[in-house]
Amino acid sequence: MRQRRPPPRGREATVKDVVETVSSSASEMQSSSTSTSATAEETSRQATAVAAASEQASSNVQTVATAAEELSSSIQEITRQVTEASGEVGAAATQMSGASSELAKQAETLRAEVERFIAKVRAA
Repeated sequence: MRQRRPPPRGREATVKDVVETVSSSASEMQSSSTSTSATAEETSRQATAVAAASEQASSNVQTVATAAEELSSSIQEITRQVTEASGEVGAAATQMSGASSELAKQAETLRAEVERFIAKVRAA
């Protein structure tokens, strides 16, 4: 086992203490620098991941906005077609009502003619 020497005295001791202190501080600084560098790399990696996620979210929002616009356009077209069909159904209903009234008049006229014909046949 190595025996410890007593600490040097005087200037030599002071210089040795300073060298040891500087050496120890340099080692601590190197350790801190390595740790800070690793933290910076991790922060950069996470920032890149966040930027990619943000870009994806922005793309998703644009996709949804485009889909909503297309859906709105489709709804407007369907509304236009339903309105047009409703007008056509209304016009057809009006024509049917008129035709029905005309048919009822013609049926009444035909009934009257048939009754007159039957009355003439009975009288003859």
